[in-house]
Amino acid sequence: MTLDKNNPFISIVIPMYNSKTTIGRALVSIINQTDTRWECILVDNNSQDDTLEICDEICRNENRIRLSLVKSTKRGANHCRNIGWRESKSDYIMFMDADDILADFCIEERIKSIQTFEDSDLYIFNTAFLDTNHNVTGRFMHDDEDISTLICRFIRHDVPWQTMSAIWKKNFLNELCGWNEKYLRLQDVEITIRALLEKPKLHLFKNKPDSFYFVEKPSETKINLARYAFLDLVSDIIPLCLDDDRWTSEAANFISAFSKLLGNICSLYMLHTNNKDPEWETQFLNTLLDAGYPAHEVKPISLKFKSKI
Repeated sequence: MTLDKNNPFISIVIPMYNSKTTIGRALVSIINQTDTRWECILVDNNSQDDTLEICDEICRNENRIRLSLVKSTKRGANHCRNIGWRESKSDYIMFMDADDILADFCIEERIKSIQTFEDSDLYIFNTAFLDTNHNVTGRFMHDDEDISTLICRFIRHDVPWQTMSAIWKKNFLNELCGWNEKYLRLQDVEITIRALLEKPKLHLFKNKPDSFYFVEKPSETKINLARYAFLDLVSDIIPLCLDDDRWTSEAANFISAFSKLLGNICSLYMLHTNNKDPEWETQFLNTLLDAGYPAHEVKPISLKFKSKI
């Protein structure tokens, strides 16, 4: 298949917001791909730094990369991702963040793999962890597990793959209505659980890592946003699990996974949060009650919150 800039094989979508320190590295890793059958759609969410200037300098002579600007006041990476994949020209979509990088063989090997299993909805490849010195420190692990086990892993936040590990069939994304723009954290966890609940044709590849995720200590702001997102996840996903006749036999396992998640969230908050967040505590307790936990089980947690220094 020769390069056709109007019909690329894979579309890479990258949301950006004040990404001047990392976007150049990400773009160079894409431009250096050994296979040219790709396009890249950058979607900028009103960056206030030099992100756009850096992109312009790197991509000035690269017609496979184009830029979309978020014109509304709506913010968030998921809003950008939805703009990007809907503007894409390919049937296969890959999402990166502005601080991710690809091995130079990534697109070439992924195209070969997809062509071998063209009837799948979702393709999963291997992504490695990098530290700030670019040393590989591990990788996401997905074994030959059934879909229900993978769902439980995502629910427990034992995440088996990362955002850029996946290649999505565009039609499948359309059926899912794309990314949930309510989520400011855990976006990939939410869409992946929702996708797996549809019982897609899924193929997991055992390739060597072809993409790299930088591991950094999250800021306090990101930790707080994640706490709220975990509760949204419980509220949004439990009804999907319980009301879907296709998952009746697995529902108990899903609820068990959510119980473990809620226990971990509570423990982390109690042990590692220096400043109390009464609004989150109230939402946590209400989430427990809405999920069906008896009031006599919720009350001791409430008392622990009140006694927390």
